[in-house]
Amino acid sequence: MSSERSTIPAPESSTSAPSRSTAGPVLAVRRAQAGGRADHVPSAVHVPIEGVLDDLGSFRDTPDLAVALTGADLSGPAGLITYCAIGGRAATAWFVLTQLLGRSDVRVYDGSWAEWGLDSANPVERT
Repeated sequence: MSSERSTIPAPESSTSAPSRSTAGPVLAVRRAQAGGRADHVPSAVHVPIEGVLDDLGSFRDTPDLAVALTGADLSGPAGLITYCAIGGRAATAWFVLTQLLGRSDVRVYDGSWAEWGLDSANPVERT
């Protein structure tokens, strides 16, 4: 076994919340919820994360990953920002988008909903 380790770059993190004029889509990465209701950042597109894993917990093949993320426009040139409740699923989405699908300019909003939802100055879309 080789002692060399391949390295994966750490997700680029936004040091602040996405602005109201963020260039590019914001992806709300979260577990599927009963009734599909949840507060979220305005204009965020809900992308359930469960579809990226197979029954054994491994990442799906590239064509299946693209299908699992069809709720998001992955073809546009604008960057993407992922967020979730506290950052874990957003980091998984970052990994899938950048390392498995080859997408560049993807950032993780590391404060995620835990930060956004606490600031009463931030707009919230209720569904």
